[in-house]
Amino acid sequence: MSDSDDLMCLSLKPGLPKVWDLRKIIRSYVQIAISRGEETKLDNLVKHIARIYDGDQRGSENYMLRLEEAFRLFELEQAKNAEKLKTSKPLEKNGNLTEVDLLTLNDREWLNDSVINEYLKLIVRSSDRENIAVLSSFFVEGLLRDKFEKTPDLTGKYTIIPINLNSHWTLAIVMFPEYSITYFNSMGDTLEVEDQEMAWKLVNYFDKKYPVPAGAKTSSWSFKVYNNIQYQTNSDDCGVFVLAWARAWLFDQQLLFYIGSDNNQMKKLRKIFQYELKEDKLMKGLFSESFSKKQLKAMERPYGDVPESSEPKALKRKRKIIL
Repeated sequence: MSDSDDLMCLSLKPGLPKVWDLRKIIRSYVQIAISRGEETKLDNLVKHIARIYDGDQRGSENYMLRLEEAFRLFELEQAKNAEKLKTSKPLEKNGNLTEVDLLTLNDREWLNDSVINEYLKLIVRSSDRENIAVLSSFFVEGLLRDKFEKTPDLTGKYTIIPINLNSHWTLAIVMFPEYSITYFNSMGDTLEVEDQEMAWKLVNYFDKKYPVPAGAKTSSWSFKVYNNIQYQTNSDDCGVFVLAWARAWLFDQQLLFYIGSDNNQMKKLRKIFQYELKEDKLMKGLFSESFSKKQLKAMERPYGDVPESSEPKALKRKRKIIL
């Protein structure tokens, strides 16, 4: 099934883009089911779509026929790709990734967990700061199912956490000295029901494991949405935003606002991230080259050093969510 054959799914939920196609939704459902050890069934796919869109289309005969056909074609495609996956070689410089993993960074593709997790680990390894940590994308997934992944001691550290809810990538950064969690979402700063549940569980986890000491400026952990950013204009680039935000936050926070402000920028970033993962090394200058001269000129304003014990200046403008 090629991109030109994509079957378009009716968008029933206000605010969601109408370009989400059945092929990608089916693929994301299969990935989730496999990660949970569940059998992939058409009925479960319908329930998965009903969670994303406001309504169950089971009553629409035409819709169900299209969905069943798309699912059948996808299963055939998966069977053909199974042999490719078996023969896919690990990368020479990063054995945790394969050539197939890197293909998810091609244009219009959705990034998988392996690419997200390995790139975030790469940028943390490339930093000379000892107070930065990263958790895998499976941490929040386990948290939502009340299955707690073992984590290192995060006391006093800024912790980067990638999150995948309903096939959409977002980013949370734990600000330990401030006892706050800052949330980045390329679909907007409104928290849907799933986001609210995730936020509550995340705050509750840190409240219990890392309670705020007596005498601190706050009595409990808070969850804040950072809204001084651009938002995605398609259904494909949320994972790219997450990687770009994490890198900019760690190395050059002034870039945060300009990520996604150029239509061609995401394509450039995909190629950069693909190249850097293949080389297992951040390449100097490549990231900033994806920004236009006008954007880079705007970033020449004075920018002082940020004390490690304080919250980065670029994260000051945000909205507090009352849980």
